[in-house]
Amino acid sequence: MALAASVPDTYFLQAVKSTHSDATLCRPVYPTDNPREWMVGIQLSFIVLGFAIPFPVIAVFYLLLAGAIGNTNPPGSSANSNQERRISRKIILTYIVVFLVCWLPYHGVLLVDTLSLLNVLPFSCRLENFLYVSLHLTQCFSLIHCCINPVIYNFINRNYRYDLMKAFIFKYSTKTGLAKLIDASHVSETEYLAVAAVENNV
Repeated sequence: MALAASVPDTYFLQAVKSTHSDATLCRPVYPTDNPREWMVGIQLSFIVLGFAIPFPVIAVFYLLLAGAIGNTNPPGSSANSNQERRISRKIILTYIVVFLVCWLPYHGVLLVDTLSLLNVLPFSCRLENFLYVSLHLTQCFSLIHCCINPVIYNFINRNYRYDLMKAFIFKYSTKTGLAKLIDASHVSETEYLAVAAVENNV
């Protein structure tokens, strides 16, 4: 879906000179007879396919998953399993919030730009400057969503932090002497020897 939505915009890409500097930019140049209609249609497709449809789908199914995890409470379940379910629900809800925080600003600014193209909002130099800066900043900010999942795991899930630290210690243990930090009660001898053998081969 994302590939199909990007085809029209990619088709019209050309190298043009920036109006704000001497730099050359790669931008879509639409047909001269109706460039505004093309731009409005493509930007609306970005908003619909990039946020208006995905976010409700993600939110609904993640909330259903969180509810299913919360309702799964077998008799005799331990305190640790209850804590793991709470952590899982917290991670799921965090996913929804992160997606909203990362993508809503960009699509909000894109919607304002689309409304200005449709003359719903009055044109002004201040609005044009605001859109020029905001579109670049919010687009860069939205890309944080692509690499933030490990950060979420690290700050919310204590087991993930332990496994990450253990993997780091395994990787550098033979070179830095960090093997002393590994708790023997949590790491089996077979697991350690297997990792050490890999390191020696490297």
